[in-house]
Amino acid sequence: MEDKLMTPSEFARRIGRSTDWVRRALRDGKIRHTWTPLGRLVYSSEVERVRSSLTTRPTWRERQGDEAGEAGELGLKG
Repeated sequence: MEDKLMTPSEFARRIGRSTDWVRRALRDGKIRHTWTPLGRLVYSSEVERVRSSLTTRPTWRERQGDEAGEAGELGLKG
């Protein structure tokens, strides 16, 4: 099957992350992509790979919520 290409913004919508997050990951080499005269384009096969790796790690907000919850239990917050 041929691997289709998509823009970073379309890729971001499909994985539920911001375009800035995707562009940072592209720059860091964490997402497979190619350069074209239009700019960077991401391979469609990366959607499932990245989506599965994101489900195994908590987001920044989830980590902050856990820390805030612990602080609240100790009476340190609010």
